[in-house]
Amino acid sequence: MKNIARMIVGCLILPFILTGLAGPSALAATAKIDTVKLTFSYDEAPKAGEAPGTVTAKTTSREYTVESAEYINDVEQWSLGDKPKVEVILKAADGYRFSYTSSSHFKLSGRNADFIKAKIYDSGDTLHMECYLKPVEGKPSEIYGLEWDGTRARWDRAEDEKDAIKHYEVRLYRNKKLITTVTATGGSYDFRNNITQGGDYTFRVRAIAKYEGRAGDWSDYSEENTFTEREAGYHASGSWILDRYGWWYRYRNGDYPANSWQKINNAWYYFNQDGYALNSWQNISGRWYYMDGNCAMTTGWQAVNGRWYYMNGDGVMLTGWQYINGHWYYLDGSGAMLNGWQAINGRWYFLNGDGVMLTGWQFINGYWFYLDGSGAMLNGWQSINGRWYFLNGDGVMLTGWQYINDARYYLDGSGAMYADRQTPDGYYVDGSGRLR
Repeated sequence: MKNIARMIVGCLILPFILTGLAGPSALAATAKIDTVKLTFSYDEAPKAGEAPGTVTAKTTSREYTVESAEYINDVEQWSLGDKPKVEVILKAADGYRFSYTSSSHFKLSGRNADFIKAKIYDSGDTLHMECYLKPVEGKPSEIYGLEWDGTRARWDRAEDEKDAIKHYEVRLYRNKKLITTVTATGGSYDFRNNITQGGDYTFRVRAIAKYEGRAGDWSDYSEENTFTEREAGYHASGSWILDRYGWWYRYRNGDYPANSWQKINNAWYYFNQDGYALNSWQNISGRWYYMDGNCAMTTGWQAVNGRWYYMNGDGVMLTGWQYINGHWYYLDGSGAMLNGWQAINGRWYFLNGDGVMLTGWQFINGYWFYLDGSGAMLNGWQSINGRWYFLNGDGVMLTGWQYINDARYYLDGSGAMYADRQTPDGYYVDGSGRLR
């Protein structure tokens, strides 16, 4: 009878033991892997014009192993400025499982590794993670096709101009002596304001990459373009003219700029095919610019019709995520800065009234939310600074008694879960936080 009684007691106790192993603590049947640490390396750095090689991801952890690491860019060979994209597949060791996919749980090092996303498979047994590595090395190719069109220098644009080239540097010489160095965003530059003395003028060009400002080699010199003193004198100055169609600029010889960018008195202007300076929003060569009321190209933050926009140093309107003066901002497809709650690529972010992306604990509209290091709102069970919290499907931090996954938990006023102690109303919760 004693044996039968013991068997009955054992059967009654077993379900409670098994139930206690299912909470958000170290007492679970499998331990949660809190942090994934990986170090990336490669034998040969990705270089422009070369085929993707191999990449290695290593870890010193005993909680998981690296099954594979490979580039997933859809390219046969790298181009300057490409960002190598790597997928790493990890396998949890016996007694462990993956539970987190937010960036704060991934510590990546080597080759400027930058977390993108992660996804868990097989009930936590497998994790797929993607990240970017250091942009492809190399320098822009040499520029060819240099020629003169009056005072305008022209050249063939780099093939990868749109994706990889920030701008061009152009040097002007008179009688083989350097006169000036300027920047150009297209395939030409009018040196009208610099050709003020007679002589033999030449120029050469090099491309500057977007990544780390890497410079290409200087081109060969152009052919000589000879101006007499009288001819050069026509270019020394000019004046603005306003007619019923708008503003235009007339040089001393009567000519005027058209269908081109011109720098006049340290400001940039764009003149249409009829020679009139443009204002307001303008799409030029596939990029958006904003010209102020004086037709001058703007840079930096600009308030237009009650919305904020950001123009880079070349005047180009930016979109998407942008890191500006130490803060992250999101500019939508129209370039307008967003604020408040925003769903971006399937994740929720909160941008304050100034458009700054927030992270960490945030009290918003009467509720507490937690935004990870990437700014993404978290939900579900989260271990933060050694304490467990539960954030509902809307990301709201819960407090008090909560029924979660068929068990009751007590979360104090700060949202922290009680564990292995008595609640204020006199109930005991075990080490996993479950009510007993």
